[in-house]
Amino acid sequence: MIDKMKRNSFCAVLVFLCGLAVSCSSVFYGGVSGRVVDAESTSNPKAGIPDVEVYVYTEKSERNSDFNKWNKTDRFSPASSYYARTTTGSDGSFLISKVMWKEMKPDFGKDGDVSEVYLLFYHENYGLVKGGTLIVSDSTSDSIYQEMKKVKVSTDIELSIIDVADNSYASEPVHVKVTVPQIWDSGSESQDLVKDGVIMNGVGIVSVSYPRESNPEITIEYCMSGDEENFKACKNNTAENDYAFLSVPAVKRNLNGEENYSVHLYGKKTRLSVPTVNGTYGDSAADDGKVIRMMASLDDGATYVLDCGEVTTEARALGTNGNQTHGNFSGLGQNVYFRDEFYTGKFVELKVKLFEKGNESSAVEKTLRTDTSVYNVKL
Repeated sequence: MIDKMKRNSFCAVLVFLCGLAVSCSSVFYGGVSGRVVDAESTSNPKAGIPDVEVYVYTEKSERNSDFNKWNKTDRFSPASSYYARTTTGSDGSFLISKVMWKEMKPDFGKDGDVSEVYLLFYHENYGLVKGGTLIVSDSTSDSIYQEMKKVKVSTDIELSIIDVADNSYASEPVHVKVTVPQIWDSGSESQDLVKDGVIMNGVGIVSVSYPRESNPEITIEYCMSGDEENFKACKNNTAENDYAFLSVPAVKRNLNGEENYSVHLYGKKTRLSVPTVNGTYGDSAADDGKVIRMMASLDDGATYVLDCGEVTTEARALGTNGNQTHGNFSGLGQNVYFRDEFYTGKFVELKVKLFEKGNESSAVEKTLRTDTSVYNVKL
């Protein structure tokens, strides 16, 4: 009886050990590398695509599940629990040096194995595509050559901010916001792409992308950057001499799939400077030492409310022979500013009066334009 029990116990242990041996699996490591290129490239070899996200799966079902869950209107984000990941370099090349897998029956026993791996390649402008290859344990396979075709168009928009007063580039920093609808061939829409930034010295480039099959109407909003808006968007002579400020500081354009696109945006100053006035008052020595004042009207009437300062006349040498001119003055209106957010032309006309201090009844009236920096007058 005891011998029989011993035999039964021995058999049970033997069966357990055999089962344990069968259930043991081996773990292997291998690497994968390759290059991702633009399928429509005309160069030889084809141009590589930088910044492609490369995902490597050991289970085909998990790769396919992530692929099928992706909505192309959104950014790809894998849901599977295990995958290896990297990003292509500037020439489209990539390397994942360590992919781990388990195998119950290795091709070469515990010394080595060959396994199939399953890949996904994702780029915002090229979409999501599948791939696959075989890898060998303890080595790196260099077998991946993956072509991708753009699903989005990229356009560099050159923005030029023009001051209509003199058709020069705006000197003020201008904040721009470019909104690009993302509309796909299925009619579905994803969240608008919005790019914004500050353009200095009147010229800048904003890069945008959108679905290849669409021709979206983009919106470009712009205004002066900073707390005080001294430069505002305006029309560019849409009617005769119509440069009025835009009630909505934005323009709309269709990019038509172009790689490079130029847009001119127009504006003008709301903080304007009074022109500087130089000149003479009389022509004799008695006219030296007089105080000359200047006042300006900011409307069409004659209400002179803007004080443009005062200067004193003086004699000045004429050449090198000792002769002098008298009653000279300069600098009236210099560094004097005013605001106007309603003028409809390129410039503002100021009506000014100049007079000897204490003798305003003898004032001389002049009209000055803000697009002229310096006037010379004789009173």
